[in-house]
Amino acid sequence: MTDGTIIGGGTEESVSSEEQTPDEKAAAKDKATAEAKAAEEAKAAEEGKSPGEIKAAEEAKAAEEKAAAEEGKSPEEIKAAEEKAAEEKKEGAPEEYTDFNMPEGMEVDKGMMEKFTIRAKDRNLSQEEAQKDIDLYAEGLKASVDAHVKDWADAMGKWQGDTKADKEVGGDRFDQTQVNVNLALKTFGNEKLSEMLEVTGVGNHVEFVRFFDKIGALIGNDKIDLGNVRGDGDKTQAEIMYPDQGGSA
Repeated sequence: MTDGTIIGGGTEESVSSEEQTPDEKAAAKDKATAEAKAAEEAKAAEEGKSPGEIKAAEEAKAAEEKAAAEEGKSPEEIKAAEEKAAEEKKEGAPEEYTDFNMPEGMEVDKGMMEKFTIRAKDRNLSQEEAQKDIDLYAEGLKASVDAHVKDWADAMGKWQGDTKADKEVGGDRFDQTQVNVNLALKTFGNEKLSEMLEVTGVGNHVEFVRFFDKIGALIGNDKIDLGNVRGDGDKTQAEIMYPDQGGSA
């Protein structure tokens, strides 16, 4: 018996490769090859490869190993050479990028586009790779804009809902409230005020509506003196809008 090593209380005889017979060496090599092949087949099966594809890959690998063996290269050296060749084959940045495809309706900021193309060249991006970056940016920008539009619509919907539900200006009185507000705006407003209300949406807010409803009601009831028929001299805007408050001392 040869010298052995003790494992888990038992004994195993470790046999060096020098002590193996030629048949034992051949059997060990065949076993290692079979195990490696089984592992490759399992991996290929996970990747969805057919038996024919597995066989073709094995033959290609065998041919590469044979060629490498003839040149004295290891499998690692072969892989490194293949990666280097793939990198050299990469298209890279063109002399000048052509116009990129932009989503319909999206305007291009020329200054930002110039900065992007400089950065893309620094990264050696091909036209296709740079377009992918543009697509990703446009997708993110659209999502941000859509979120802001939704927030705006939600806010306007809440303001309108609050106004219509208000006990003073909403409910059954809402139609008359609209008449009063429009009368006040027509009397004291102008085109720029209307534009501001349209852009900001503030005309939907219940407190704005409440304020102009009161003004419109005063105009409709002839409680605002729009002329100078009473008293001497010109009236201030406050005196015109709030005649019941009395004049200055």
